[in-house]
Amino acid sequence: MRNFFARYRLLTGYFLVIIFLVLAMPSTARLITGFLTTLLGEFIRTWASGYIQKDRVLATDGPYSFVRNPLYLGSFFVGLGIGIAGGWIWVVIFLIFYVIFYGNLILYEEEK
Repeated sequence: MRNFFARYRLLTGYFLVIIFLVLAMPSTARLITGFLTTLLGEFIRTWASGYIQKDRVLATDGPYSFVRNPLYLGSFFVGLGIGIAGGWIWVVIFLIFYVIFYGNLILYEEEK
């Protein structure tokens, strides 16, 4: 089951991005709010990437002292910001996508 979600997460994401680019009609206010939310997510991801030594040492410093996986949290804010820019239907679509794909990935990693 994990292979299914790992394989189709990016493919589904690319498909949704194409649909988003065609159908989204952002307003100036949504663009600004979405941009700031996405910027927060990128800040979290950049901060976290400086503390991780993947598959070598369990990271417990920096943002890892606050949340278990700040890279996923940062990705959440990046996706949420893009959804906000596109409109509320895109926020709902993003939340469904995130819960299905990242939820299963998180469960897999906890088992591991």
